[in-house]
Amino acid sequence: MLEKFGMDNAKESRVPLSECMKQGKEESDEELVVQYQQLVGQLLYLSTTVRPDIAHAASVLSRYMSKPAQEHWKAAKRVLKYLKGTRTHEAEYMAVSACVKEALWIRNFLGSLMNGTWDGILILNDNQATLRMINDLNSVSRSKHIDIQHHFVRERAVRGEVKFHYCPTDIMLADYLTKILPSSRFEEIRDALHVVKKQE
Repeated sequence: MLEKFGMDNAKESRVPLSECMKQGKEESDEELVVQYQQLVGQLLYLSTTVRPDIAHAASVLSRYMSKPAQEHWKAAKRVLKYLKGTRTHEAEYMAVSACVKEALWIRNFLGSLMNGTWDGILILNDNQATLRMINDLNSVSRSKHIDIQHHFVRERAVRGEVKFHYCPTDIMLADYLTKILPSSRFEEIRDALHVVKKQE
């Protein structure tokens, strides 16, 4: 999303919007209207799915969909700057939430097969900010805009049902499932996972 709108190298913003806006009086360029509608549409989708912290900003920006001015376009791009500054560890935290759900299901399934209980399932993560959010109770007030359902991760960790360890990126074998890698790194991970028989 940042790359699509040319904001991948933009300076980060601490807040989504910083000032009130009014309906523009100048004529809107057709290309600007299309780009603005595309961007605000994507922001609205994010605000209703995984980023409630931008809900107000997206709502305000949506008022100018039919006739956006340059100030509205700049304000919409400011939301992207805000997302750029907050997206990585929060997205990772939500991914960890989904991982924990799967891990707990596997733990319960194996427990029923073996007629017993299993110790905490080990989950490796290469994002230290995410691990701090899980382990530091003081981070709750700084991450309230993350949907409350994701905070069950911390609860399960406290119970000992899952355990989190830091795994440096350069030895994270799951990388080839989520990233485009150089052929040498891809083959290294593939061979380590024994996905295919190594050629002699």
